Amino acid sequence: RTASVNSRSQKTHSGNLVRIASTSLRYDPDTTGGNSGSPVVHRETGNAIGIHTHGGCSASGGSNQGTRIDRGDLSSHIEFLTKTCTQNSDCGGSGTYCDGNGKCQFGTGPPPAPTPPPACNGKTLVMSLRTDNYPQETSWSLTNICTGQVEESRDRGFYQTDGRTYVETFCVPEARYRLNMNDSYGDGMCCEWGNGAYSVDYGGQNVASGGRFDRSEDKTFGSCQSQPTPPPPTPPTPTPPTPT
Repeated sequence: RTASVNSRSQKTHSGNLVRIASTSLRYDPDTTGGNSGSPVVHRETGNAIGIHTHGGCSASGGSNQGTRIDRGDLSSHIEFLTKTCTQNSDCGGSGTYCDGNGKCQFGTGPPPAPTPPPACNGKTLVMSLRTDNYPQETSWSLTNICTGQVEESRDRGFYQTDGRTYVETFCVPEARYRLNMNDSYGDGMCCEWGNGAYSVDYGGQNVASGGRFDRSEDKTFGSCQSQPTPPPPTPPTPTPPTPT
């Protein structure tokens, strides 16, 4: 018979159970191509007793074949997939894992969540740089003017792909900085040989951008942290006069 299920046709057919072997069943209900994987159901109990796997029944006789539901490997897989779990060890060890819905699955499981970056105790600096047609010529350095130390830099040859936008995030001390952008050929990053450009955010604010220069250009931003003003000295306590 045919019944409408979610706008589809679901075909069922009943017949005789012909033979029960140690791992398989044979039966004569009619099947068609594409029925493999369908349950074989015992009509009186309503229990699934097998899974249809092979055709073989025809107008001249024969029977179809399925795998018994209690076949060892099939039964263990069904039990595995229907059991509940709270941790990976509940699922049997290597090659299995407990998913987020409390069900056992085969495989290694989803990748662990990435480790969040450490908190920045200074200022976050984001360098966004789009290369021109000759990216190997571009380099830059970021110098802490307060200490004279180069905090970050990218040497010539670091950028290899033309027309690509590179975005990098750094944690730097709060200070006054000099950003030196350099092009080794001397034609800058824009615009005769590509539309290169750069942009720098420091502490969440855009502090430098450009791309049109010759061999190099400097941009400065930030400020040196001033030392706290020391408290005024405590005046000495006057000595009381000596009584006469």
